[in-house]
Amino acid sequence: MKVELSVVERLVLLNGVIPTQGVGIADLMAGRNITEKIAFNSDEIEALDFKQPGDTFEDENGIEQSVEHLAWSADTPEGVVRSEFDLSAKEAGTIAKSLEAKDKAKELTTDHISLWAKFVDGEKIIPLRDE
Repeated sequence: MKVELSVVERLVLLNGVIPTQGVGIADLMAGRNITEKIAFNSDEIEALDFKQPGDTFEDENGIEQSVEHLAWSADTPEGVVRSEFDLSAKEAGTIAKSLEAKDKAKELTTDHISLWAKFVDGEKIIPLRDE
């Protein structure tokens, strides 16, 4: 099944939704596969030009500013900002179970809403097209 994920959605998945412990081996293996699929490659990292909190940059007036939150280049190509991934039913189900567990533990934030819509609502995933 194909799903489109934004940079923010990929970061949220990679930083706390994909299980790394406390689940069965099948979910751990699915989590590893998901991570390999959605992790940023070197070309994407270069195009995104991530800025970490505390990094400095010059604004349009030449004044040095400090980054407060993770940010990336506004010039990033659309194909990097939103990317399409092919996930198996097991992988999509693993994400859904992890989101449901976070919901039960009251650990969801507004960053999880679009992922909830894609992986929990409806039929666990919203495919871009039938294959």
